[in-house]
Amino acid sequence: DYIQTPLVRGGNNHVYHLYVVRTPKRDELQTHMNKAGISTGIHYPVALPFLKAYSRLEHRPEEFPVACQYQGEILSLPMYPELTNQMTQYMVATLSKFHKS
Repeated sequence: DYIQTPLVRGGNNHVYHLYVVRTPKRDELQTHMNKAGISTGIHYPVALPFLKAYSRLEHRPEEFPVACQYQGEILSLPMYPELTNQMTQYMVATLSKFHKS
């Protein structure tokens, strides 16, 4: 429950561009991962309704409560062709250590 991974519906496959997880402790998790030598990213820090380009629409957070919440919870984990099984296992172990702390 401390981290939500992307949902893939049954019978479907996903071609990931980014592997984005969600956690209410995003900033703490990012710090933990970076200290372990694992780079992470926040690729979409502002939800679309709150971008400057849409400011003329004067959207309020209560109009998009899920987008507003998620923009502070999303974190991209490393994902690239050269990522080995050993590197993935290290990432999982590092995530587990964060959960146990």
